[in-house]
Amino acid sequence: MTATWSDSFHATDPFILHGFFDSNLVRLFTTYDAGDATWGWQVELDFRDPEACTLRMFNVIPGLGPVPAVSLQGVR
Repeated sequence: MTATWSDSFHATDPFILHGFFDSNLVRLFTTYDAGDATWGWQVELDFRDPEACTLRMFNVIPGLGPVPAVSLQGVR
């Protein structure tokens, strides 16, 4: 699975994420250069609850790993 992400703040130039769909959960991953280090993003779209959709984003920091950055939940 591939997806394109852009936003008006950090990602004005769209970037490509790669991932998979499993058990109503989409998991996407990408990396980006930040100075001398390679950082990353992990994005999850969680459809496991039939009454909600949750978007979670993690900034992957070198030497630290995934750090929660965004959590949005839409409910019916």
